[in-house]
Order: sequence, then structure tokens, then C-alpha cells
Amino acid sequence: MSFDKSVHLSEDQLLMAIVEESDLPISLREHLFTCPKCRADKVRFEQKLTQVGRMAKYYTPPSKQRILLPESEPRSFYLWFRGQQAAFGLALTVAMLILVVWWTAPFKITPEGGVEITAREMQEAESLMTEISILAENALPTVYLDIIGESYTGFDEEFMQFIIPSINKEPQSYDPGTKGVMPC
Repeated sequence: MSFDKSVHLSEDQLLMAIVEESDLPISLREHLFTCPKCRADKVRFEQKLTQVGRMAKYYTPPSKQRILLPESEPRSFYLWFRGQQAAFGLALTVAMLILVVWWTAPFKITPEGGVEITAREMQEAESLMTEISILAENALPTVYLDIIGESYTGFDEEFMQFIIPSINKEPQSYDPGTKGVMPC
């Protein structure tokens, strides 16, 4: 079996050879054993990694206390009780919040029902309509009526039509021969 000596292992393949050489394909392992350049690269790469490991160990500050991971043990009653305290505190807070909102609610419940409220509103509307109808007959306040000297002004519908004519679509001309006369 002949190998092309010009094709050498890449850095990833050399790293794989350092970590676990059995993961390399058989052809690459054979090339590594036969090629002196690849073996030298592998040795050089191993030396660099060991040097980095030594430097990391040297420059890492010592820990003040030994780090221990907690052992897995079943949850104790104390932890369950602590969780219950938090749930109880949350429930108490929500209850207090509801009580404060209910106590200071912007609406008040009235003892009278909807029928009494409707009757009162209808009475207010009726008094308003009476006032509007009085103003429709005579819009002048009583003070101005006293200045005029009459309580009844004598304005009837005919006089109002004279002052403010109604808008109608009839021509204003009585000449039947004229066409297209525009109304005033």
C-alpha cells in the first residue's frame, strides 16, 4: 500500500490523534506511523498543549475553600414548609389588595333599585322639556319683557313668516311665461 507523502494530517486530525487515536480512520493512522513530518507535528502539538496546561495551573489562583457539590437528598419538610410560607404570604398579599380595592371603590351601591332611578330621571327630563317649551314660545327672559312693557309681544306665526320667510322651491315670479327664474 503506497501513500502520498505530500498530503499530511490537518490540525484537527492531529488533535483527534492526540485525544483518541482510535477515532482516526485506519488510513490516517497508518499515514501517521509512516510519515516522520506528521509524527513530529503531533509531538510538537502535544508539547504545546502540555505547556498550556502547566501555565493554566500556575496562573490559576488557589481557592480559599474546597468546592463541594451538594449530595442529592430528598426534599426535607423544612423546604416544603418554606415553600408553603411563600404561598401563604402571596395569598395574603392578594387578599389585602382585593380588600383595599373593594373598600375604596369609586362606585357605591345604592339601596334603591333601578325603577326609582329611572323614575327620577324621567321627572328631570320632563321638567327640562317644560322649560324648553316655555323658551320656544317666548325666548326673552322676564327682565327684557319688563323693559318692553308687555308680557305678550304679539308675535304670531304670520309675523314670523314675514320676518323669516320659509324656504320653498316655488319660483318667486308670478309670470307663467318666464322660465328658469331662480328663487330668492
